[in-house]
Amino acid sequence: MYLSEDNEETAKYVITIKISDETPLTNWREIKKAIEKISDERCKQFMTSSDGRCAAFFVVSNLVARGIRSVLNGDTGMIRLSPLLAGDSIFVAEIDDENWTAMGFSTGWSWLQHQ
Repeated sequence: MYLSEDNEETAKYVITIKISDETPLTNWREIKKAIEKISDERCKQFMTSSDGRCAAFFVVSNLVARGIRSVLNGDTGMIRLSPLLAGDSIFVAEIDDENWTAMGFSTGWSWLQHQ
């Protein structure tokens, strides 16, 4: 689940989460706490939809993408209760230093450039 055996290697990811209409908006607090935990607080929310149901984060973590998804889904012992509920959606993708570009979202991509 980790990028390296010594857990020292890290990678950059974009995580996009869409919570269902049945999920209370107050769940974002727990979702953000979980993202902070898996990233050792090296994360930046850079987008929220106008209805508050979708958000995107840049994250630096020593977990592989599948490991991040597993933690947020509650499929591991790292976080006892999943911050995501049935019907919520998650997308996790690794990004490297060369193969991404952005227009707008200046706070987010400026943060990413300095990580």
